[in-house]
Amino acid sequence: MELALQVLGTAVPTDPVLRADGDAVACTVTRADLAGNRWDRRVRVDDVESTGPADRHPRWSPTGDTLAFIRPDARGVDQVVRWPDGAALTSGDHAVRQFAWSPDGTALALLVAVRAHAAAPGTPLVASSPAYLRDGEGRELSSTALDVVDLGTGEVRRLVEPRRAIGDVAWLGCEALVFTAPFDDRQWRWDIWQVGLDGTLTARTEHGPWERAACPVVLTDGELLYAGGESGPEHTVLLLDGPRGRHRVFPTLDRNITIGMPAYPGARPVADGSTVWCTANDRGVSRLWSGSLDAAAPVALTPLTTVVTGADARAGRVVVTEATVDSPGRLRRLDGTTAWPSDTVDVPWTVEELDGEVPCWLLRSRHTSGTGPAPLLVDLHGGPHNVSNGVLGPGNLHRLHLALAGWHVLLPNYRGSDGYGTAWYRGLEASGGWCSDDVLDVLQVVDAAGAAGIGDAARLAVTGYSYGGLLTAALTATDHRFRAAALGGAPVDLRAFTGSSDMGPVLCAREVGDPEAADLRSPIRRVGDVRTPTLVFHGADDRRVPVTQADQWYQGLVHAGVPCELAVYPGMPHGFVTAGPPRSVLDIGARIAAWLQRWTTS
Repeated sequence: MELALQVLGTAVPTDPVLRADGDAVACTVTRADLAGNRWDRRVRVDDVESTGPADRHPRWSPTGDTLAFIRPDARGVDQVVRWPDGAALTSGDHAVRQFAWSPDGTALALLVAVRAHAAAPGTPLVASSPAYLRDGEGRELSSTALDVVDLGTGEVRRLVEPRRAIGDVAWLGCEALVFTAPFDDRQWRWDIWQVGLDGTLTARTEHGPWERAACPVVLTDGELLYAGGESGPEHTVLLLDGPRGRHRVFPTLDRNITIGMPAYPGARPVADGSTVWCTANDRGVSRLWSGSLDAAAPVALTPLTTVVTGADARAGRVVVTEATVDSPGRLRRLDGTTAWPSDTVDVPWTVEELDGEVPCWLLRSRHTSGTGPAPLLVDLHGGPHNVSNGVLGPGNLHRLHLALAGWHVLLPNYRGSDGYGTAWYRGLEASGGWCSDDVLDVLQVVDAAGAAGIGDAARLAVTGYSYGGLLTAALTATDHRFRAAALGGAPVDLRAFTGSSDMGPVLCAREVGDPEAADLRSPIRRVGDVRTPTLVFHGADDRRVPVTQADQWYQGLVHAGVPCELAVYPGMPHGFVTAGPPRSVLDIGARIAAWLQRWTTS
């Protein structure tokens, strides 16, 4: 437990931003406040931190003379304030989600969250759009509006009335802005929109029904660089939109562009002159890449031992935040100097990339007894278009507990995983989508590990969360070699998931097929075949994978006479295992480890 507490207590920098001259860098620093059971966030510049505990999103003015960031006011409403004195730059009634300085530094563009008013008792919540549910919010959804505040007069103008969502905003000169937003409430399509300061709104792009635009970057000639492409089983790519039309940047890079989301690390693309920096997954690792706008492919600038979580480039300087094999986060300049070193952790394993048909990383425990194969955990990532790697993070604390007890951990990147090219990313399509050839890939990795003497077949366990939990259920329903299992956030009944998840209709339509196909792929149909003692864990307020999925699997195990336990965490949404309250993150790590050890030592 001491090592897990050390990891959670380590300050992790993210969201780095360079001053215009490149000489100073600001970032957001996060660490666990266990006494308050919350995540403490502060803005840091050099060795100075803001007072917190909920400061974030630092941004330098274009001239570099002012740094602003987001902080809750006395009402708890997020506003923009000035560094370091905390003087308020905004004072609206709605929380600021994101802001951007105008090129001349005289105004701020604000994306503000407009909360729906709670319905009176007995009054229904009426939906008229498929976008009526959102994990973390439930049914009383907020919408997003775009305002501009004049910093000289304090005048606020609303340029875009509340929409279902607005993703990102950037200034196009001083008289217009661009932002990303859904085309309408009934399509999984995001476009780039342009709005003048007079409120004139036009669509800047016209995408297909499944395409999504994100992170627009305005270049010096007015062209737009942004991340886009088809949602679902297609790679995200970099696109350039301007007078010459729209075309792909780095057309020969067969890797998925990452922009940074919870559980999906990466960085927003940036440009400095004609050079572009972006992150893309490569062999399980989000790496920083760079190249000129006319280059066929960029060059990777960071190694396979680090995961980039943020990046910025200005005045010829480049800075990244990254997680490493022995640190959950540090801030580093790419000229070879460390802008802000974080504490390293004496991790209880070595990290190896295994050779084989199925990509896999191995965390080899440094605490084995040395008398034969060690107990082995197969740990499955979610997605499925995500990755596993050997870097340290605040989640997955069960790995620390088990490695200290002498366990090795296998991290397979089965078909559908990111970082190995388009063919592997879309590798499940030929076999029918979810829970098809990826099940065979995991078993192949387990067989290879056994043949190499890595794991003890008598002490073999499997765990996974979200899609990894779905795979865990499918594996234990079809193969009895696993002596213990732990699965969380798992959509075990895909037909029900399609009609009850906030993203079920989209995900199943793109990844599985019609409801009949979803039903055939559902492990719940075979829960009676499970023999593996199983821990089931779930967030009670999970809207991505409703908690009824956990109830179904648990009740099926009980009916089948399988030793099982159900742990439901009150108030928790889907991402609670890594971003939930620190005590919950600690508890689930210890709970998984204890369950797996209990059923593999008897």
